[in-house]
Amino acid sequence: MPVIVVKAVDLEVSAKQSTSQLTTPGRATQTSPLYHKLIKGEPVFLDIEFQKYKIDGELKQKHRIGRVTCLNTAGETVLDADAIYPREANIKKCWQPAEFGVTAQGLLFENGGVAAHKVEGWVANIVKNRTVVVHGGTHDLTSFYYKGYDVWTKSTMVDTQDIYSGLRGRSRPGLDICASVELGISLRKGGEHCPVEDADATRRLYLKAYPYDRRVEVEKQKENNKGHEGTKTDRGSKAAGTIAGKGPQHTGNVSGSAKKRARNRAARAALAVEQPIEKE
Repeated sequence: MPVIVVKAVDLEVSAKQSTSQLTTPGRATQTSPLYHKLIKGEPVFLDIEFQKYKIDGELKQKHRIGRVTCLNTAGETVLDADAIYPREANIKKCWQPAEFGVTAQGLLFENGGVAAHKVEGWVANIVKNRTVVVHGGTHDLTSFYYKGYDVWTKSTMVDTQDIYSGLRGRSRPGLDICASVELGISLRKGGEHCPVEDADATRRLYLKAYPYDRRVEVEKQKENNKGHEGTKTDRGSKAAGTIAGKGPQHTGNVSGSAKKRARNRAARAALAVEQPIEKE
């Protein structure tokens, strides 16, 4: 597990950071998670653009989250954030061309970037106990610098690249080919990767193969919630009845003067019943 080294300047900027939806030079559009946009058990659609880094003494570059986007089945953005990792003495950040979706400008707190440990934690919460749909997601699954592969232990992973395997004779067709052939749309017209656009194309490809009626699911869950509320109300009524004397009364586990008062009440009640009434 890597050690997080946070400099004072990072803490100062982080404290000033707003996690509301931003319109800053950063490209990310939803820099705090909208959990209320998800219903129970709903699949989520994930796309990650990477930032590269290199550890001193190692030859190969590694990758971690640069920008991550999560959508619900309606195509609404649940999270779209740039992840800022703190400076570490033995790590060099390796910048890629801007068309890959991650820029140095976006990875600034003042431009809407978010501390990476927060972003990783948010994604872990979003994907827990859900089907997570990616396209060509091999690298997505290994891009969590702090949490590692543990993020996915309670998720079911689906790759639309596998669903559409064989398209145009390719065992693992790219997202642009799948979108063009199956959806009739063109991606990356400007040559730049956009994770929101890619996640939405992934969503549409998945739903074409596995339809999901969100409105029906919402209604089902509403009905289930009503049933639970009725059960709770019944239980509450029974409890209230007992307290009001409409149900069985118990004097057990009562100590001291309370016990004495209970015995006296019982004795007086018995006396009132058993004593004969004198006629005048």
